[in-house]
Amino acid sequence: MRERCDAAVLLGLMANRDGMGALRRVLEDDRQPVALRRAAAEALGLLGRGADLGEEDRRAIQMLLEGQLRHRPCQALVRSEDDWEPINGELPLLQGAARGLQVMAAPDLPVLGAGPGHVVPMLTVVASRRGEKELTVGAEVVNQVAVWKLPLPGGEQVELVVVPGGEYRLGSPETEEGRNLYANQRDGCKGVNVEAERTVRLEAFAMARVPISQAQWAAAARLEPIRRDLKISPGSFKPERVWECYAEPGGLAVDSVSWWDCQEWLGRWNRWLAEHWAEQGGKGATPEMGLPSESQWEAACRAASEEQMPFHFGEILDPSWANFDGTYTYGAGRQGAFRQRPRVTGAFGLVNRWGLADLHGQLSEWCGDYWHPNPIGPGWPEDGHSWPEPDPALEGSAQQQYRLLRGGSWFVGPHFCRAAYRYGFHPGGVSSNVGVRPCCPLPPGFLSLPLNP
Repeated sequence: MRERCDAAVLLGLMANRDGMGALRRVLEDDRQPVALRRAAAEALGLLGRGADLGEEDRRAIQMLLEGQLRHRPCQALVRSEDDWEPINGELPLLQGAARGLQVMAAPDLPVLGAGPGHVVPMLTVVASRRGEKELTVGAEVVNQVAVWKLPLPGGEQVELVVVPGGEYRLGSPETEEGRNLYANQRDGCKGVNVEAERTVRLEAFAMARVPISQAQWAAAARLEPIRRDLKISPGSFKPERVWECYAEPGGLAVDSVSWWDCQEWLGRWNRWLAEHWAEQGGKGATPEMGLPSESQWEAACRAASEEQMPFHFGEILDPSWANFDGTYTYGAGRQGAFRQRPRVTGAFGLVNRWGLADLHGQLSEWCGDYWHPNPIGPGWPEDGHSWPEPDPALEGSAQQQYRLLRGGSWFVGPHFCRAAYRYGFHPGGVSSNVGVRPCCPLPPGFLSLPLNP
């Protein structure tokens, strides 16, 4: 089956009408395995963003993928393993269609601040508890996600979505499974409510839709240094499958970057943006990219969900939705794959309601804050900015210099991938399960720009 899926990707790389027809036949054939049809949908998106097809053919691909996404209901009441079958049989196809649409839209995105965002239909999953071991699991189309880009050297770009301003509830309720993991992990946490519930009020900001990839990192790392040298290719993993090697070369999420590396990388990118803003299609003030505060990160992850759920997906995290150690389960969830490495960014085709992907698992993501075991200790920034001072309660401990990581990674189980989970790491440390996702304030006048209908 892997070989057949790789063949579908290769057809997409052919970028001609014959490839389009073959992929369309596979996608529309209910007799074909769902994994193969998913690969065909993703390859059609790859084909649709190429320069060799006419506008009529691209529009046909878009309508085909949107039709698959919008008109295939996918919902089930799960009481046992057998009840997952409707999800197993339909959701991968929806994920492939959503991923294909995201890939296809990338070349047409406007520069942040230069015009209205490009609205891309996306897909999320919601798992709601009906009982102790009973779930309602369903896929939902997210219709109003507008996407922009910021350019990088060499033709690379970073996709951005907007996180609305407002009041956000952070932390986890005392009943949430997994919030008691800290006391035995590190000093300073015993007896501390590390995931204390708290409220912050944030200004709207733009955030990278997925973590930074290896190709994106290399694009800015090649620029003139500011304070320190950077590795062009710091990642611990090399591409393996056809999609990683040929469809999106350099698309693996970049890992093994320290907090200080990220500051240098962002500085080089910001300097380049300021120098090339007008020629890259920018208008007005140049955006200033930086690391999110942990408040911004968690607010963005939760996407204004009405309840404090462990994941933006709801009550569980499934190994077919995110990249983590699927040999462990959470709540009424099920076991699955442990992939033991990062994947291409956005590969699951699933987002939260604001269009952000790969927030649970994949790679832990640096935030701007110093590590404070007590998130509402003296001096905590109620305005949601990064906490700029070290914790005096950690005096004499190496942890006093630690910075915040959020999101879990491919290496850990689902308990460590929850929206509220907090972890500190030395700013000079590198790890194969740590990456980065930047954000920026919105340009002046941005909110007056209308979105595409």
